[in-house]
Amino acid sequence: MISRVVNVKNNLTDYPAASAQFVQKACEFESQIMIETGNCKFNGKSLMGMLSLNFHEGMEIHIISDGRDEELAAETLGNLIDRIPA
Repeated sequence: MISRVVNVKNNLTDYPAASAQFVQKACEFESQIMIETGNCKFNGKSLMGMLSLNFHEGMEIHIISDGRDEELAAETLGNLIDRIPA
């Protein structure tokens, strides 16, 4: 299991396409993907989960991947969040 901490640079709720892109990319990995922030933890392959949380600028999230391709999944998804424009 790998956990990568990412600081959100913008409000993802302003970019619903970014949330959809994250889920689409997460679904390409065999590993289980979880997103954790504060007391909330949800399946990173769930668009409803991504859209239901109010990701905002400066928020710290943990991308947790567990499985055969966990390292690549954590790196790729973390980089995807990092590339959302500020």
